[in-house]
Amino acid sequence: MTRVWARELAERCTVNSINPGAMATGMYTGLPKEMLEKVWSLNYMAPLAATREGIDSEDTIAAAKDMGGRPAYLDEVAGVVGLLCMPEAGWITGQVIGTNGGGVMTKG
Repeated sequence: MTRVWARELAERCTVNSINPGAMATGMYTGLPKEMLEKVWSLNYMAPLAATREGIDSEDTIAAAKDMGGRPAYLDEVAGVVGLLCMPEAGWITGQVIGTNGGGVMTKG
């Protein structure tokens, strides 16, 4: 659908999609064990899912053990959205941008 809209609106705007991984929102609070296992399999080797002492809260560090890594913070994903809205991103259109810390790259 992203590519279709990008073609339809090509003369007027760029069209892109954001495909986020796990995010630090209420959606991931209290996930059932079977869902945590699925999230864990995507996160545990994601380069950017490692917790960071002094940056991540103790709650985030504790939750990351069950999730295989930390979730993305809203401002991290918002930064990508902001980038796509800049004039300098005018050559990016019809793309699905993964904001998953590299998690999808590790799934075999």
